[in-house]
Amino acid sequence: MISSLIFNREDTTLVANLGSTTTQAIIRYKSFVDLDELSQESSQHVDQVLTMFNNIVKNALKQKKYEQVGRFPKFFLAEDKIEIRQFKLFAWPGYEVKTKLSTQGIFLNVESCTKFVR
Repeated sequence: MISSLIFNREDTTLVANLGSTTTQAIIRYKSFVDLDELSQESSQHVDQVLTMFNNIVKNALKQKKYEQVGRFPKFFLAEDKIEIRQFKLFAWPGYEVKTKLSTQGIFLNVESCTKFVR
């Protein structure tokens, strides 16, 4: 649970080397968000943080070859499907991702789920 987001006020430089390619990212302090005292301006930053959490989890699942099915953030791994011969169905294991803002902070909820396919 995160109740306040505090960023380093100095620039931070990250360098990643992959083979012969070097990539550099500079992270700059933009603002401070106190979830106990949300204003209209700071609520836009909270939306960006919620989106960032969702994107991190989505990218991690996509790297593991999970596929997003439907509009909602549900990801399934068709490679690990389980056949249920009695009903001529396949069960696909997966995850559902949700982020929410509450009075206690930002909650990231990743739940396991199953999709049944004929």
